[in-house]
Amino acid sequence: MLKNKHEQTIALLISMALLMVLLLSVFYIGIHETHHLEHSHREADCPVCEIIYRCEENIRQSFVNISVAVYGILLTMVLTNMASELLIPMVSNSLIAKKVRMDN
Repeated sequence: MLKNKHEQTIALLISMALLMVLLLSVFYIGIHETHHLEHSHREADCPVCEIIYRCEENIRQSFVNISVAVYGILLTMVLTNMASELLIPMVSNSLIAKKVRMDN
């Protein structure tokens, strides 16, 4: 995991910054939810539409990153569990584990 307090602090700050971006994106979309009623399509010159589009992309990308991280952690846990279940019987069935004397 993290080796020292400095790395933990940096990880916490990065996590808080990402969470803040995600929450502000949701908040901005919530405030301007009726903006699309003012015009029928996403105009290239409309700054509000452009920011809403970027906020939606932030949210979408955040959820993709979170799901990839979760799947990676789960895969690591499953593979580690499988490896430990396969290796433990091999270790317990060795001659040394059975305390066989290894003399010439």
